[in-house]
Amino acid sequence: MNKSISPLKKRICKCGCEIEFQPRRKDQIYFDTIHANHGYNHGKRKERDPNSSTVIKHIRKNDSILRFFYEQKVGGEAKPRLSSLKDAGFNSAISVGNMEKDGRRYYFMYNYKYCFLSTENKEYVKIEKVK
Repeated sequence: MNKSISPLKKRICKCGCEIEFQPRRKDQIYFDTIHANHGYNHGKRKERDPNSSTVIKHIRKNDSILRFFYEQKVGGEAKPRLSSLKDAGFNSAISVGNMEKDGRRYYFMYNYKYCFLSTENKEYVKIEKVK
C-alpha cells in the first residue's frame, strides 16, 4: 500500500505519450524533464498575433518622430504643428497610454508624451520628454 495522499488528481502527460502520473505541483503538466523537452520541441508553437509587430513599428516610428521634433524645440518648448508631424508619418491614433492633467489629455509613447493644442485655425502638438 504505497499510495500517494496527494490532493492533486492524476494527470495525463501533455507531451503526447499518454502516461498517467501523479503531479508533485499543481502546475506540473509533464511527467518529467525529458517529456517536457519533447513536448516543447515537438509540440505546436503558439501563433503570433500578426498585428502586434505592426503596432510596435508604429509606436517606435511615432516615438522617433516626436524625438526629432523635440530636439528642434524653439524657446524651450517643443510645439510643432500637427500637420508637420503628420507629414513626417506620425499616426495620432496609436499611443501607449493616456492621462488627463490640468484639463488636457496627454498621450504617451515610450520616451515622450504629447497633447494637442489649437489656436486660431492652427493645431499644435506640445511635446515633453517622459522622465
